[in-house]
Amino acid sequence: MDHAVLIEASLTAVRPRISPGSPAATGMEALRRSLAAVTGQGPAKTSEVLECASCHSFRDKHLTMFGQQCADCHTTETWKIAGFLHPSPKSQDCNQCHQAPPSHFMMHFAMMDQKITGQSSARVEQCYLCHQTDSFNAIKGVGWFKMH
Repeated sequence: MDHAVLIEASLTAVRPRISPGSPAATGMEALRRSLAAVTGQGPAKTSEVLECASCHSFRDKHLTMFGQQCADCHTTETWKIAGFLHPSPKSQDCNQCHQAPPSHFMMHFAMMDQKITGQSSARVEQCYLCHQTDSFNAIKGVGWFKMH
């Protein structure tokens, strides 16, 4: 995503309608600072001026567990985190970062999930017994499985 293009488009769209000294002019100045940061032409860093969650909160796979300062780990050029390695597939501490879906805390878990996976004595926090690390829907011994 080229955030500079988005910011420039916003500036272009609102520039003719802004009165100097108005609250909108203040907002426009914030957009200018954002553009300067994104393009590397200003003193601020992109992470200091962009509020990622204001546009991307619906995509937050972390479910706000790590806050809303996306730029602490991610960049505007790529969502991947340089140097991040998911823990070993043999790791059994999944719930340090991941949360089970609400259905796992209802009868659905005993009625469906444990039967589908063949793990009748699995507990909700034992994700590693049923799930693979490449996708929540990749079920060990079953393959790709999408319930809903």
